[in-house]
Amino acid sequence: VTYKANAQVIKVNFIDDTTGETLNSKSLDGVSDEDANYNTKADINNYEKQHYVLVSDSSDGQDLIFDHDDQATQSYDVHFTHDTNPDSRQDTVTRTITYTGAGNKTPSAVTQSVHFTQAGTKDLVTGKTKWNDVADQNFASVGTPEVAGYTPDKSQVEQATVKFGDPDSAITVTYKANAQVIKVNFIDDITGKHIYRNTLDGERESAAKYNSKV
Repeated sequence: VTYKANAQVIKVNFIDDTTGETLNSKSLDGVSDEDANYNTKADINNYEKQHYVLVSDSSDGQDLIFDHDDQATQSYDVHFTHDTNPDSRQDTVTRTITYTGAGNKTPSAVTQSVHFTQAGTKDLVTGKTKWNDVADQNFASVGTPEVAGYTPDKSQVEQATVKFGDPDSAITVTYKANAQVIKVNFIDDITGKHIYRNTLDGERESAAKYNSKV
């Protein structure tokens, strides 16, 4: 009486615990009690070169032998996670306040800047970084400088909240010359009486387009 070994199958599953996906399933065919001529070491080494980190290997890296259970598939699972590194990035957001309209008395521009550092974790398998939340910052309010004879359209530039990645911004404060009056009095020094009074209306530092010669 001659017995013939039955066909058997070994399945080895390589599983990514970070994503929950199966990276690969290797199927080995043979017969009962035969050496499969395979162990997981070379495949694990290949995944580790791709920045996977071994979590567990139910075969323990041993040479696999086909069993003789015809009712169940012989199966082994190898689990990995992704290797990671700390990561960081910088951002600077600037607000420029420009003043105009007051001639040579116009104040110089004000520049405000806030700097952010955002930490994250870089996945060395995917190359992607998961960024942590970073706290918002504020530009402080800036009072508009007083210029004699001029009225600004904004008494101050308000405080503003800034987030990482916000674009730079610019605000213009415009001064308008206040109304002014020139009075020209013509006086008779002999009698001490006013002969004539001329009243001129205009804006500060604008030409009155008048002289007393005419």
